[in-house]
Amino acid sequence: MSGLSEIESLYYFYGVEQTEAQLDRAEALAECALVLDPDLPETHVAIANVHLNRGDHGRAIESYREAVDRDPNNAYIWCQLGTVCLMADPTDVAGTEMAARESIRSQPGYYI
Repeated sequence: MSGLSEIESLYYFYGVEQTEAQLDRAEALAECALVLDPDLPETHVAIANVHLNRGDHGRAIESYREAVDRDPNNAYIWCQLGTVCLMADPTDVAGTEMAARESIRSQPGYYI
């Protein structure tokens, strides 16, 4: 389910279908995935991406933090968290710096 939500979010992000209905489908799939397995980090990433596409940086950050709590060695999630922290407040680089540091620690060869 979270994978299907990711696809719906990517369709929106890349302009295939940029409608609220698209994001509603992505969110509904992510919420179903959350009910099925609330501990799956990918589910929280899918929810974060919906919030990000809606421009709700605060809720996206919360969801990425939920994901990273469940998978602290996932460099992708750390990178996403850092990016959204910077988007939320371009003057506050502390969150972005911390996320980049954790990304490098978790997977030293991961491209940031």
